[in-house]
Amino acid sequence: MRHRFVPLLLGLALTVGVVGGTTLTASASGVKATGGGTTSATAANGDFLAFTGQIQNKGSTVGQVQWNDHSGAKYHGVVTCIYVLGSFAALAGYLDNGALFTLFVVDGGKGNTDYMEFVYGSFYCGPALFESEAVVKGDIVVRS
Repeated sequence: MRHRFVPLLLGLALTVGVVGGTTLTASASGVKATGGGTTSATAANGDFLAFTGQIQNKGSTVGQVQWNDHSGAKYHGVVTCIYVLGSFAALAGYLDNGALFTLFVVDGGKGNTDYMEFVYGSFYCGPALFESEAVVKGDIVVRS
């Protein structure tokens, strides 16, 4: 199952990310992405996604996701990888049902629109062009 959303073109930023992005390691402690919400595509269904991901001082990646879908099912996941470039973050890991996931988020800044896409059954942690949907209820914060 893949959630498809309105295209958000990040080509220039992500091209730079191939050279200038950060796949988090011990030297990148303090980098984190947190937030959650409902997007305009999923609000009518009642879907909600919350997440945290960061690097601890010892260099380990920690974090989790909680996805409540419109059918009432709740999925919990563990974040095992995080990639940050400016206000963009990719988080990846596995859900409690064993499925992989990738979460792409963009922090639009205070008063601006945030974006996210949750991809079920995929594990990718790096720069990417992705389709996303605006967050209509919630907030995303990416810090590098």
